[in-house]
Amino acid sequence: MSKIRVLVVLACVLSLLATVAISCQQGKKYGKLYFKEYQPKNADEAAIINVLDQYSAAFRSHDIQKFVSLFDKNGTYESSTSANHLPVASQKCQDLIRDDFRSFGEFGNWYDPVITVGGDKAVVKVLAESKWFLTDDTFRLVRNGKDWLVSDVGYTNVRSKAD
Repeated sequence: MSKIRVLVVLACVLSLLATVAISCQQGKKYGKLYFKEYQPKNADEAAIINVLDQYSAAFRSHDIQKFVSLFDKNGTYESSTSANHLPVASQKCQDLIRDDFRSFGEFGNWYDPVITVGGDKAVVKVLAESKWFLTDDTFRLVRNGKDWLVSDVGYTNVRSKAD
């Protein structure tokens, strides 16, 4: 086979692989499954998804009262400007949350959720997209009667979307 023919075949194979990779993501830029597409396996997961949907809506609308109401009375939050997990009930934490509302810019999407429920506690891990950043976010929730509340929010692996 001539070198040109080999290059043409190689180009076709690479093009096909790229098409398959894009179709596997179904047009999603950063993950394979949007949080909103996740199918809960049980009532607890459905309730947890509902709480986190409210969380993202409150963040998007900058509604501090609604946002704080989704946390357990001892809930903590790690802001983008503090490496500490601060009590959400504190004014300092609420001021930092307001700063996060502004600094994250447009709240993007959550991808590839992993939900683990054990008794009255749950952990949800997502890939989070904001206007400028990607982070690996971890939500810890606790059962409060029949409801679920956020007990802690933290993030790791902050990186620019340009990377």
